[in-house]
Amino acid sequence: MSYNEYPKAMKHPAYRPAVIAKWDPKIKDAKDQPQGSSAKFPGVIVHNLDQEQEYAAKGYKPNGVGDPEAYRKSMTGNVPRPDGSEKEYPKYLYRPNATLESGFEDKLVSSKEEEQKLGKGWFRTPDLARAAAGGSPVQAASAAAPEETAAPAGGKVPQKKAARVKAPVKKAGKKKAGGEARA
Repeated sequence: MSYNEYPKAMKHPAYRPAVIAKWDPKIKDAKDQPQGSSAKFPGVIVHNLDQEQEYAAKGYKPNGVGDPEAYRKSMTGNVPRPDGSEKEYPKYLYRPNATLESGFEDKLVSSKEEEQKLGKGWFRTPDLARAAAGGSPVQAASAAAPEETAAPAGGKVPQKKAARVKAPVKKAGKKKAGGEARA
């Protein structure tokens, strides 16, 4: 299991919870009853960088900060010793891979022999793997789907025309004395 930044929960600083109206039997007139209200700026779950940027523009902030290194430590049991050192193995290693959404692939190795079998091109953190590929996390995420971001040669994106559907229209007419409508 590898570290994934998404899905991510985000909240808005101006969040207000919903207020449920409670009917007061002592108040006879309905317009004088306590009024409820809907929630304002409820929390959202984002599933990719585009959604995160969209909601960040609306004022939403992530609930905390994701930490790949802390995730690695919790998954491998590799926590610092009292003297400040860490066990070297098991550990995750990362390699750039533009075909994956994260921009890198990972592998858990349990010994120095396993690490040597992997060969060169593996890094200790995802950020080092992305940097070795020559991109930032944003560039790595957008490099996964270049066909979605590429514009045609003319620079304009072709627009599809909506299909026109003609619906049959009944003609309205005056009713005759017999109850039949004119055509």
